[in-house]
Amino acid sequence: MSGDIRVVKGEAEALPDLPDFLQDKSEKFRTNYVLLRSLLETEGVNRILRDFNAMVGVSVAIIDLDANVLASSKWQRLCTDFHRAYPGTCERCIESDTELANELESGAEFTMYGCRNGLVDCASPIIIEGEHVANLFIGQFLIKQPDRSFFEQQANTFGLPVADYMGALDEVPVVDEARIPPIMGFLVHFANLVASMGLEKLRSLQIEETARQSLEIQVEERTAELRQAEERSRLLLESVGEGVFGVDLKGRITFVNPQAEAMLGYRAEELIGELAHPLFHHTRSDGSNYPVHECWMFKSFTFGESYRIDDEVLWRKDGTPYEIEYHSTPVRRGEELVGAVISFIDISLRKEAERQLTNAYGVITGSITYAGRIQRSILPDDSLLAENLADHFVLWIPRDVVGGDMYWCRQWGDGLLILLGDCTGHGVPGAFMTLITNGALRIAEKEVMPGDVADLISRMHQIIQTGLGQHKDTSESDDGLDMGACFIPADKAKLFFVGARFELFVTEKGHVRVVKGTRKGIGYCGISADQKYETVEIDVCDDQTFYMSTDGIVDQIGGERRRSFGKKRFTQLLADIFDQPVADQKASIEQAVLAFQGEESRRDDVSVIGFKVG
Repeated sequence: MSGDIRVVKGEAEALPDLPDFLQDKSEKFRTNYVLLRSLLETEGVNRILRDFNAMVGVSVAIIDLDANVLASSKWQRLCTDFHRAYPGTCERCIESDTELANELESGAEFTMYGCRNGLVDCASPIIIEGEHVANLFIGQFLIKQPDRSFFEQQANTFGLPVADYMGALDEVPVVDEARIPPIMGFLVHFANLVASMGLEKLRSLQIEETARQSLEIQVEERTAELRQAEERSRLLLESVGEGVFGVDLKGRITFVNPQAEAMLGYRAEELIGELAHPLFHHTRSDGSNYPVHECWMFKSFTFGESYRIDDEVLWRKDGTPYEIEYHSTPVRRGEELVGAVISFIDISLRKEAERQLTNAYGVITGSITYAGRIQRSILPDDSLLAENLADHFVLWIPRDVVGGDMYWCRQWGDGLLILLGDCTGHGVPGAFMTLITNGALRIAEKEVMPGDVADLISRMHQIIQTGLGQHKDTSESDDGLDMGACFIPADKAKLFFVGARFELFVTEKGHVRVVKGTRKGIGYCGISADQKYETVEIDVCDDQTFYMSTDGIVDQIGGERRRSFGKKRFTQLLADIFDQPVADQKASIEQAVLAFQGEESRRDDVSVIGFKVG
């Protein structure tokens, strides 16, 4: 495809802001480069690379042939703060850069290089329409556990602060060498996909530019200049890759280019003078009749409006349909409407890809919806709370179809156990953690003496931490949950609360007291396997109402100043509604949060349990 860089960047800014190395490149190379750079400079692309870095752990960069960074994720601190910052190690970095660049210049499709500083870098060229436009780099990782003695010796040799340097080394990911080719393949495919989007955009601009020029010729040229204008139009129409034809005010075809002939299966003499709609636009894709007065082409030459349509079909001479995208543009001679020009392309392959994507989305959505039903199936029956408490409410609103908040209520020994948990993440990851937590609770219940809430929470911590492999120093995850647990013995004279980075709110005659839990969560790395959780014993009276809440409310952004709802505001809300029946307080809390949230998006799952004991 031939391209004009002015179509991409605009006439006024065609070349001045481009790097010097492009001046001696071909027009095709410059056009492809500008398309790639303009798309990669968007925040969306850089965010995708940062998110990819967060998921996979490797640093990513797309760099042009003059070493300009077009898009990147964050870099490893071991390189930015040490290897690139100290002369001796920096010289080794430059050696790695040069080696990778030389490999790519020699035509290699993929190269991996272990730099003398001990890390691994990989690179692959980005090829657009046969032009080597830029390079994709991933790097600053290890493919096996590091030889710490090597890095300590390197720090001493080049005068690096050993402790800080080794700390930065611990942040470097270790990537299985077998994963590197698919990672590179994904990223190169992503870069090429971004470039192909830009090429499609350029083609669309060229079609519009062609149509505009054709229309200006028909409107502005005098009769004496028409023969020359028609010749130029003919050459132009034959050169474009899209089908183009013109119609008069009755819908009769006035001209057609060779591409349109080939795609429709008709010769030009079979088309000129015929009504376009009944010839090849008479039926919709579902087989139903397509009335001419509903046709967008008809509306274009009748009402003088331009349309872009991508959900219709044209019918070939052999009676077979194919899906198209077309632009219908009215043609005027002075102020007089004289017809329309229609340009179209075959988008059958694109539509099939969209259908496959829609089907895949439907499967994923269906799976998540089904997962939501599974998650809800483990929620306790509300009748258990109603039978054992004087009054209560449960506010449980996942941010997505499934969520990371979960609550439990069950008979434990001769008492009632109520728990509320806030797992890491929300959506599908959070939901998985709730199922893991549910399993841990079931096991711990069987092993712990009923009533010993602190021991129950400790045992759950051990099960979750071990089950996720987070009791080891080499763990790659750090997931867990915060939880509040209340146990009410059969006589209902006392309440025993245990909080794992969780609080219990107690209202009594409008006064709110906050009972703090242990400042350690459940299951996370770095928490001792024999972590003990404090039990708080509370004497129960009739005027008390107890509340447990995850952080979904207090962390919600809203209000004119776009700040979080906050614990102070939540505490005041409980004081304001203390005299309402507990069951009615659910609506009051939900309305207060929604009013504060306003137009802001929901940040997290929201869960609150409120109850009176006696």
